[in-house]
Amino acid sequence: MKIKESMNLYEGIAILCEDMMVGLFDIEEEVEFHCKAMKYSNQIKKNVVEILKVWKSETLYPGKVCARNLLYKYQFSNTISGIRCKMIELQLSSLQTDNDVLILLLNELINTISAINEDSNDCHTIRSLAVNGHDLKKLGVIDKDVGEWLHRLLELVMSETVDNESDDLLNIVMLNS
Repeated sequence: MKIKESMNLYEGIAILCEDMMVGLFDIEEEVEFHCKAMKYSNQIKKNVVEILKVWKSETLYPGKVCARNLLYKYQFSNTISGIRCKMIELQLSSLQTDNDVLILLLNELINTISAINEDSNDCHTIRSLAVNGHDLKKLGVIDKDVGEWLHRLLELVMSETVDNESDDLLNIVMLNS
């Protein structure tokens, strides 16, 4: 890493981003180092890591499945910021000829994420599943397997394999346990 104490903040960030683009370091390790040196809170560090992970994600594509997966992993505002970073990178890049199309697709993804985030009926967290751990325990699922089952059910709902209906979800558990 080429960052020196005598550099100003913007020079350091520019070098950090340049190194990120070529994959020279671990995101969390570098953010931890710089946030600690600048005495930033753990919450700021977490937000920066999330934004950078979204930005470097290879799986940004329009559609509800991708949008739900991003919202499951990251906070809404960090997800949007990370996608906007990717769009800026594409706008500044002269290497790819299809950047305009990619930027349009990323804009579509931002719109989808925003719609899902505003829709209280959309399921992208375990809390928003139509069933909970108590429902699974009533079916005889043992305590240590409850979390795993809830994650499996969430994946099925987020991928639109099954509707977020309690009867459908409980039937899947009964048939497979």
